[in-house]
Amino acid sequence: AATPFAPDTLNMRNQAHTEQVELHGTTTAFSFELELMTEVADADGDGLPDDWESFYQLSSSDDGSVDINNGPAGDPDLDGMRNDVEWLTGLNPKVDDRNAYPKLKAERQADGSVRLEHPVIPNRRYRIWWGETLADWNALLPDTDTRGLGADPEFERFDPAPAANQPKRFYRLEIAPAPTN
Repeated sequence: AATPFAPDTLNMRNQAHTEQVELHGTTTAFSFELELMTEVADADGDGLPDDWESFYQLSSSDDGSVDINNGPAGDPDLDGMRNDVEWLTGLNPKVDDRNAYPKLKAERQADGSVRLEHPVIPNRRYRIWWGETLADWNALLPDTDTRGLGADPEFERFDPAPAANQPKRFYRLEIAPAPTN
């Protein structure tokens, strides 16, 4: 018979949520299946999580069709950033905080590599792109998947590829919701 999973959560430093599974049996051979899933409630189907909408006093039952400020295209603080961008980047849709928009800092190191620093928040996918021109972009892999991680205001990666004879290299940061599977 399947036993429901009833986690006992311990605060583990800066980790968002850590689970430990212990298996006990009376035989030396057994099997089990474990599936971990996260589900984000979005009652109005507008792409904004209900808990985020509720926290910022936006209606989780209005996708913006009644009051545009409740939906993803809304901008109740008039800072020029849509609600879906504010959610994705961890900003407050009720405060003009465009100066807090995540920035990518690039710094060439003594060995020729480039140190890339940017803030991260949980449940996002971050991809850094590089190019020798502003028209030709390549992904600097692997992506950073922050499912299950805490916020980190100084997340860093290194680009070892730039050659000493490259006078310039451009970088850009892409932020997307973390994959659900």
